Amino acid sequence: MGPAWQFKIGGGFLVGAVDHAGDLTGPDLVYSYPDFKTLLVGHFAKGVMISAKESQLTGIKFDRRSKIPNLVYDKLLLRKSENIFTFDPSNKNPQIAQNPLQPDPYENKRIYVGKSTIPGAGSGVFARHAGKRGMLVGFYNGVRKTKLEARLTTDNRQSSYMIDNDWAIADQVLDVPPTMRF
Repeated sequence: MGPAWQFKIGGGFLVGAVDHAGDLTGPDLVYSYPDFKTLLVGHFAKGVMISAKESQLTGIKFDRRSKIPNLVYDKLLLRKSENIFTFDPSNKNPQIAQNPLQPDPYENKRIYVGKSTIPGAGSGVFARHAGKRGMLVGFYNGVRKTKLEARLTTDNRQSSYMIDNDWAIADQVLDVPPTMRF
């Protein structure tokens, strides 16, 4: 079947051929980050990443029958890419992800962690270069809790790492567990 586009929360999108059920499923699908340059190419099932590697956009090619655009990516960069990415959402466990320190290719281009310029503050997040207003520069992840669960312990109530996630899921917060704070 022909190509399809599925837009994701946060500004990215998935592009590729749909299967017989109309799902974005297969080995050669492309996820584009919001910059429309940084890509993850690999196997997806029903729009969910199973495994993918980093590449970059090199062009757009239109499908002959449907005239729907397909993304063309750098195959050499894809072969050289060593990191394998998987969909690994956080949950209520005290662990954010299976590999929480795996660098994200989009974030690597935009931000870095370094010593804070605020005395006694520890580490901070800094922009690699000036961005445009409204530009997404990084993602925030953490253990997912209801607002009630987040108020049950003093440590949770006093966490400066906790943010509301109710824009995506009503009554939910994201918090970085104490073992991951620095």
